[in-house]
This record gives sequence, structure tokens and C-alpha cells, in this order.
Amino acid sequence: AELPAEDEAAHQLIEARTRSFDPAKADPTRGIAVFVKNCANCHRVGTEGSLVGPQLDGIGVRGLHRIAED
Repeated sequence: AELPAEDEAAHQLIEARTRSFDPAKADPTRGIAVFVKNCANCHRVGTEGSLVGPQLDGIGVRGLHRIAED
């Protein structure tokens, strides 16, 4: 009963993650490893991954907030 509504909890999580992201500290090598481990079973970027879920080509043009929301 004391927990925030689900939408509010999701909003707070998105805000926390976008505030903590520092593009200067982004590591493309680590990003590739995370994609291969967690995403590639369903999603594809370029020629990497599977075609079970939506393809993620062009995901970078969505913007940080939209990616976190998705």
C-alpha cells in the first residue's frame, strides 16, 4: 500500500538512469558485450543477433530518454 504507483516507479527508474548516464564514460566495447549477452538472442543490430524481436538499427537516434523508456 505504501509503494508508488507502477507508472511512477517506472518514471523514477527512467529518470535515475538517464541522470546517471555519462556519455564521456560510455564504453562501446562493454556495450557490445552487454548486447551480445542480453539482447542478441531476440534483437538484431546490423548483422549481429536474431530476428525474434524488433531490429535495433538506428536506435541511437531515439535519444537517451526514449531508449531508457523503451
